[in-house]
Amino acid sequence: MILLFLQTMTDPTTGSAISGLLEQYGPLGIGLGVVLTIMMRQNKTSQTRIENLENMQQEQHTQHLNDQKEMITEYVDLVKNKTKVLADLTSCLNAMKDTLERLERTKE
Repeated sequence: MILLFLQTMTDPTTGSAISGLLEQYGPLGIGLGVVLTIMMRQNKTSQTRIENLENMQQEQHTQHLNDQKEMITEYVDLVKNKTKVLADLTSCLNAMKDTLERLERTKE
């Protein structure tokens, strides 16, 4: 806290503001100015942290959507391949059935 107060006092932009508060409001004004400066810095740090978290969440969301799209594409390909295999097997079984029926008819 004291270190932050010293940094605030030596900072040229806030130093002039603090000296103005000292002249106008006295020690209470300096305390208020320091507290206000600390709150503004913490707010800025918090805002940066929140933005970073939001960006990470957006990246994770985008990655999740891309993974879902890839999985759906793979599933569609799998279904197409399985459907083709099933169609081939069905036609093969139909051909075998027809052949067996013909053989039965020729034996009679």
